[in-house]
Amino acid sequence: MSLDIPDVLELRVQNDLVSLGTVLDEVEAFLVGLRVAADPCAQVMLIVDELASNVVKYAWPTTEVHSFLLRLRATPATDMEPGLRLVIELEDDGVAFDPAAAPVPDLEAPLGAREEGGVGWLLVRSMTDEFAHRRADGRNHLRVGTFARLA
Repeated sequence: MSLDIPDVLELRVQNDLVSLGTVLDEVEAFLVGLRVAADPCAQVMLIVDELASNVVKYAWPTTEVHSFLLRLRATPATDMEPGLRLVIELEDDGVAFDPAAAPVPDLEAPLGAREEGGVGWLLVRSMTDEFAHRRADGRNHLRVGTFARLA
């Protein structure tokens, strides 16, 4: 890339919700440094928050300290509009989980009658154009991608 800052942010994150605040600060600084416009920046922050929160809350059944990898990679977009292709990757050694197999929430049901869960995955999928998961070597590998226009 022709930018003066790294095009990859890689963080090792502990499985506690307090750590997520620091992670989001670092992700925001990375995106601002890349000159990502405000709306796509907020969208990427929401995606990272949702995905990382899910890992922290659900990947490990115990309260033992674990960590996971979060990587955010930026490359020039190939689209006509100037911008960046942003890919967010998370890797953890938690319980096997395939988000593609998660039930789709019934958004038509009354709030009190809805099953809990699934709305976050639906939200992430609606904001990304790439969504891939695989389980390999005892690890979950999640990859999502999106376009971000520049400010």
